[in-house]
Amino acid sequence: MKTPAKKPSLTTLRKAVFEQTAAGIVIVSVGEVVPSQEGSGLYEKDAARLPLCQISTANPAFASMLGEGQKTIVGSNLLDYVDEKDKDVVADVLSLGVAQLLTAKHIHTDGTPFYAQVQTTPLSNIDAPQKYVLCTYTDITDLIQTNESLTEDNERLAGDVKQKTQDLQEFIDEIRVELNKRSELEAELWQAEKRYRSLAQNFPNGAVILLDKKLHCILAEGTQAEKLPLHDDGTVRTLAEPLASAAEAAIMQAFEGKSHSFEIALGGEPYLVYSVPITAARKMVDAVMLVCQNITDFKTRQMLEQEREMTALKYGFVTIASHELRTPLAGMMLASGILRRYWHTTTNEDKWESVQDIITGLERMASLLDNILLVGKSDSGKLPFEPTDIDLVFFCRELVREHEKSLGQTHITHAEYAVETLPFYADPKLLRLIFGNLLSNAYKYSPFNTEVRFAVEAKPEAAIITIQDSGIGITPEDLPKLFATFHRGKNVGEIQGSGLGLAIVERAVNMHNGTIEVESTVNVGTTFRVILPYTSPTDVAVQP
Repeated sequence: MKTPAKKPSLTTLRKAVFEQTAAGIVIVSVGEVVPSQEGSGLYEKDAARLPLCQISTANPAFASMLGEGQKTIVGSNLLDYVDEKDKDVVADVLSLGVAQLLTAKHIHTDGTPFYAQVQTTPLSNIDAPQKYVLCTYTDITDLIQTNESLTEDNERLAGDVKQKTQDLQEFIDEIRVELNKRSELEAELWQAEKRYRSLAQNFPNGAVILLDKKLHCILAEGTQAEKLPLHDDGTVRTLAEPLASAAEAAIMQAFEGKSHSFEIALGGEPYLVYSVPITAARKMVDAVMLVCQNITDFKTRQMLEQEREMTALKYGFVTIASHELRTPLAGMMLASGILRRYWHTTTNEDKWESVQDIITGLERMASLLDNILLVGKSDSGKLPFEPTDIDLVFFCRELVREHEKSLGQTHITHAEYAVETLPFYADPKLLRLIFGNLLSNAYKYSPFNTEVRFAVEAKPEAAIITIQDSGIGITPEDLPKLFATFHRGKNVGEIQGSGLGLAIVERAVNMHNGTIEVESTVNVGTTFRVILPYTSPTDVAVQP
């Protein structure tokens, strides 16, 4: 006969809950509060008068919220992790030793803020001179940030609809007040209802639907009411498809007292629909109002704005491409013309020089077209990403040596490598685009005989590659648009360029989950810093 498994003890279960729960749990020992000298509160509002709220124990989830080790925070003051603006409130609740749910802003050990919902529970069965309070933490930072990320257009549109909804609610309340009083004349009630219906009938660029608890349409009025899908069986009107299915969840939430909004296409036109709970004098929701706003004009403005942006992008492409292609084409036409006219009288050396001019022009045109194709592939998500194991230091040495031979002969190049080898997992073709563009720009935009610095560092979490020049620099006005497609700086003068190089660099860096930083002073120089994180366990094996 199989022996039944031994049940875990209550202490074991409590420990498992404490260690494994996702909520942060901390027990705080609250010291004695020093009274205010003026008698205006529990304590003075300066840090020296705050009570000592010492952390007696905390679970891993709470330590993770603070970014500290579990053992490190034990013995520390909980108020040290609370934002200055919320310290007084948290201290009051802990000092009073009451059960309360509050929201407070805290500070992570790296300095970043986070918001937490804190449930305090006094522990009364502990034989000790101090107060002990159990604090249960729930991180609500994502919720706070989500609520703050509403766009300006939606806020303006929601504000307009809210104002109109408030006007309608005032009329509905007016009617209900008149009905509840029962002392008003029937004519006054009829006049109030007439005013409400007049407002609903003239609801601009939309319609209003009022539904009772049986989902019968009490009212359906507005300048576009005829476009609403309603079913009329001769006795009652109800919502018809597709509005009935789309609005079902919103109506249910409204009867629970929650407003909701959604978009729907009716008759080929977009509508924004708000569901609003209608409450009676007893604060019970007994009707729901659907405010349907035609947003065709709003959508059209969005499409026009997108079309303007696309037109500007196309114009920039045509302008840059025509300018950049004109020069090599002119040179190629001149060289080919010389060859055609003077072939029999031209020396072989001059012929070869003309051929080289044609080859150079072709290479320049091919480079421009390749860059345009790269940007297009990147924007459409079709740019190949083929990472492999490489030695980043060896790769950079070879790249710098190539550029020194072709472009760097008129400059002073300083290459610095903090390590001899650096195993790395990356796409060598994209790395060549990144460092090749930055290094070429450093030579191109710097005067002759000035210094160009290339450095590779190996940090614990990422490799850092720095390219620094002593060139013309980047104006403050151009810095925000530096990586935009076809954008060129105002101070480049006659220096040739397509405005695509840095756009390609940024996209290639992003594909490696990296970041690129830039610092620049006009007529002093520019420093680009590319930070590429390690993406394989072998990448951190740095050999000094």
